[in-house]
Amino acid sequence: MRKSFFGVVKEAESYLVTTARYAVASSILEAWNNCRSGGKEPKEPDFVASLVLNGTKTLGDAWREIFDYFDIKMALTGVYCHQTPKVEFSYNMNKQVCELGDLLWCHIHQDSEGNFTRNAILYQAKKSSLQPYPISRNNDGEDDNQFILYSKWPEFTYSNSKYLPKG
Repeated sequence: MRKSFFGVVKEAESYLVTTARYAVASSILEAWNNCRSGGKEPKEPDFVASLVLNGTKTLGDAWREIFDYFDIKMALTGVYCHQTPKVEFSYNMNKQVCELGDLLWCHIHQDSEGNFTRNAILYQAKKSSLQPYPISRNNDGEDDNQFILYSKWPEFTYSNSKYLPKG
């Protein structure tokens, strides 16, 4: 039974969303369990690290199962990038620099005819009991900068030269 990647996504959307929510929830619980065993409360970096280490595997395993059924090979990887790299832009920045994001999930799939598709999504994590989390004009302006970055997508530059392309 041959289906395109997007055909499978459309048909299995409910399952894909449910398993994504499960991967996030289970990685949050894992962060709490790991930190409790060390006698501390988890902080934002603990949750992001657990998403990379635990959530990515849970999500990849669940999605691979459905795509394998349709002879579509896929891989998913997560990159922990909390606090690095930092970027700067000229559009109404409240602080000199802000982090680009916390977690980068990269996805690649190969259909039954050998065609590859690659995609990625960058997440900015916020630890909060408030749902939804309001972006406030408080603290040091970091939230404001990230809101501008993610809503306006101004042209930015990396503030640390080690992230600049070579050559």
